Amino acid sequence: MHRLRLVSTLVLSFVTSTVSACESENTPSSEASESQTANPESQTANPEPHAFLGGDVDLADACAIEGAQRVGFIARLVDCIDLSGPCTIPTNPYLEFEGDDIDCPASGNESMIVEVDREGRFQAEAVVHLEDGGTTASCYGSEDANGQVPIDEVALDERAEVETELLADEPCPEPTR
Repeated sequence: MHRLRLVSTLVLSFVTSTVSACESENTPSSEASESQTANPESQTANPEPHAFLGGDVDLADACAIEGAQRVGFIARLVDCIDLSGPCTIPTNPYLEFEGDDIDCPASGNESMIVEVDREGRFQAEAVVHLEDGGTTASCYGSEDANGQVPIDEVALDERAEVETELLADEPCPEPTR
């Protein structure tokens, strides 16, 4: 009888700690929801695993939009790395990471980046912030991954810099699973 109680207590303790770890891993932290300006030079300054998503943004076109005030580069966590199982990422709203932010007027192409600290599949957007409070965006991603950019644990540990490409001069489509 004592052996059964000990085993059930150990199993319950393991399950509880595993669930807690999963919940804290999938719950957006206040740090992740705050504005995060990506800076590749700070890779050595940030000891935590992270990766960078980058894309070349045509600032002349973006700032030519009527009412454009600034252009930002964001990444949105839209799915898990493993597509075969259930995924428990936040979806209402999706977790967003804010990266580089450039004031208009601006010209030329600029490589803009955003730092992410979680594994998963991401969409990236160059977001034009308008003076009326609205936004418009261009979708960046990976052609060979259905528009999404996969960032796994290895990429985070290696502080990978992953290039994205312009997929559409409109916001990224709503994620579907």
